Amino acid sequence: MILGIIPKNVFSPFVDGNTLQIIFLATVMGIAMLFLGQKTTAVAKAVEQINYIVNFLIEFISKLIPYFIFVVLVNMIWSDSLSQLSGVGKMLITFVLCSVGLFFGVSCRCAVRNKVSPLTIIKKGLPTFVIAFTTASSAAAFGTNMEACRKRYGINDTISSFGVPLGIVTFKPTLALSYIVIAFTFAEQYGIEISLSWILLLVLSAGILALATPPIPGGAMAAYTVLFSQLGIPSQALAVALACDTIIDFICTGCDQYTLPLVLLNQANKLGMVNRETLKSKTSAERK
Repeated sequence: MILGIIPKNVFSPFVDGNTLQIIFLATVMGIAMLFLGQKTTAVAKAVEQINYIVNFLIEFISKLIPYFIFVVLVNMIWSDSLSQLSGVGKMLITFVLCSVGLFFGVSCRCAVRNKVSPLTIIKKGLPTFVIAFTTASSAAAFGTNMEACRKRYGINDTISSFGVPLGIVTFKPTLALSYIVIAFTFAEQYGIEISLSWILLLVLSAGILALATPPIPGGAMAAYTVLFSQLGIPSQALAVALACDTIIDFICTGCDQYTLPLVLLNQANKLGMVNRETLKSKTSAERK
């Protein structure tokens, strides 16, 4: 698997759709561009403009996803292929349980490291979770997240003003968890052999794709396509995955935006950049 990351030539990763080889080439070219500096300004600008084009196309295609899902599901009902939906309920329940475990696990860990009550930590972050969970939008929760960092958790502005905007784009542990649960579900459903190398590839791909998923509605569509291709999951599973993603997206956004300030709080605590009085103070709900 490790040797397979290195492509035979520059073109084969794009022809075969090998994600890890594409990321390897991108890393090598990025390092080379850093060393060359100003000599590669034109290339950097071209890549940036290509990124704009790709994001625009993904956003346009994402508007067609509901129609695509509807047609595929109707076709499955028409052709008596509802057996493909048999594992959806189990998958959603598993993912919800894992998300709840992540929610309370991070909260308790943060409470222990900062020597405060877990209930206090949860109450201070609950407004952010509610907004992100009900809207499935990290942008909608941005203002509340910043306020929670500064006025509830007592995190220094130097960390919160940098960490929150960066975290909205890059911090997606629950999304990575959803990719893993979905991949295991369809691997079991389609009889795909699950080996140690397959699991390692899944974890690595899920982490990278969660980081690279565009923060726009329907951005997960590209990630599912790459993930299924990498793991040998049939493309027929894509429609079911996208249908489930409409529910999963709300949970992922809520949990990720809730846990983001807690990770920043732990780092700020290490650096001595936390206002302890603000952190231990009661919220307005507790005062009432």
